[in-house]
Amino acid sequence: MRFSELDRFRNRYPQLSSYIAAAEDYLQELLARPKPVEIVPSLVAQRLSVDEELVLSVLLLFDEAGIIEPRYQVRCSDSDGVLLEFKTLREIPERLYCPYHGRDHDRSDYYVELVFIFRPSTIERYSKALSGR
Repeated sequence: MRFSELDRFRNRYPQLSSYIAAAEDYLQELLARPKPVEIVPSLVAQRLSVDEELVLSVLLLFDEAGIIEPRYQVRCSDSDGVLLEFKTLREIPERLYCPYHGRDHDRSDYYVELVFIFRPSTIERYSKALSGR
């Protein structure tokens, strides 16, 4: 199953079409897993053997096409554990409770990592395609 929503970007940005196709193949693999996983830009960059900046540009096209959407994970600087996840950067408060340390963290105690998730409509469409409906 190809993402036809990306056709307009393949046509608009022909210089990116090979990267779009490679990212599309990789995301298809992730989507085929029993439980779709987060899409981590640095891992996509490793897989495609390109820099993360290019991957972010391509993933933002997937977002604009309605296939994936960003999530901002707030992680404890010491444990790397996820404290909370937000849809936008503006939602992130100055202080967050850390269950790993049993105390509040301020911005100097945590960092934010951008990941992407598949939109529910993408997962549903993929499931239907697999079942032949």
